[in-house]
Amino acid sequence: MTATPAEVPDTVYGEAAKHFSEAQLVELAATAAMENYRARLNRAFLVEAQGFYRPAALDTRPAGAARDAGEFLDRPTPPSSRAGA
Repeated sequence: MTATPAEVPDTVYGEAAKHFSEAQLVELAATAAMENYRARLNRAFLVEAQGFYRPAALDTRPAGAARDAGEFLDRPTPPSSRAGA
């Protein structure tokens, strides 16, 4: 769907239809289209990644550690969702 022109082969659609309802397929296509739009808009205006995403496998910081100046700290687990609470 992100290729130009946006085409989805019948075989791909058929396989996806085995796992998702028609409404879910519409939502999936709309989400892919919005991401494609966002990525192309960012590229047109030379918007660079802000570094907010960091794969957990590469993140060596201790849990709850601040990322960079101005970023949020990891939120503590609410008491009601802790084991034994």
